[in-house]
Amino acid sequence: MKSVSLSRTSVLHGEPIALRFSGRPEAEYGQMQVEIVTTRVANPSSALGFGTVPSHPTDDDLQVDIATRDLKVGIYEIGLIRLHSPAEKDADPQLDFVAGRDFPRQLFEVRGANDPPKTADQLLEEVTQFERTLWKSFITPVDVRGDPTLEGEEFSVLVFVRDILIGVGMRFDHFEIVPTNSGLDTEDAVRFVNAFLQDRTRTSLSFEYDSRTRENSRRSNPVCVVHFAAVLASSMEAARDYCVDQANTLLLALSLSRDAGRKLPPHVDT
Repeated sequence: MKSVSLSRTSVLHGEPIALRFSGRPEAEYGQMQVEIVTTRVANPSSALGFGTVPSHPTDDDLQVDIATRDLKVGIYEIGLIRLHSPAEKDADPQLDFVAGRDFPRQLFEVRGANDPPKTADQLLEEVTQFERTLWKSFITPVDVRGDPTLEGEEFSVLVFVRDILIGVGMRFDHFEIVPTNSGLDTEDAVRFVNAFLQDRTRTSLSFEYDSRTRENSRRSNPVCVVHFAAVLASSMEAARDYCVDQANTLLLALSLSRDAGRKLPPHVDT
């Protein structure tokens, strides 16, 4: 993992924080982009993003300043560090470093004038406790039996949805939308057309299906997944019907807001 450190983890509104990135790559990059995200919410989002020319306090380090005047009072996290604009032509155009994957989580707070400062450990504990509470609520079964005296069984359900492009996951009380970053290809359709042309016509036409065609097809036919972590129902069919109904309601709102359609594939019971 790379090393990322903050000069301070608790500041008054407007006070700067120096962010130091250790493990400088061999190639020289002219810009460092930093994405700061919210915490203690179900779906963290960008609170501040900026790019600047980093300074070089040591041969191995890059450093930029975070201007907290653009942030409200609250606890924030360094979500992404991106290096781009390389000096060498053969270098990667950009390098992305994600919190939790490429470097340990780094939290800081912007506090009010009368608020006592918190340590880095206190901030981490406060945020992780909130996340544990959210996770516990998420995995708590939602009871759809109607009559709680009826026998029930717990199900985990995945609803696959066509023609809705989701780039970022969203979590709600008892379900979440999971992006797949992919979609359905049309190879079967192309194979069918080629077989028909060969068997039923005298033409010599044949359509190729290469990797570029496959990628374009998947982009044109995106798929996302609605995941229900735990559903307590009297039967598999009842759990399925509840989840499909919830997914339809949610996706109808999404499609209306985007002026896009969406399709649920045929049910598959397992």
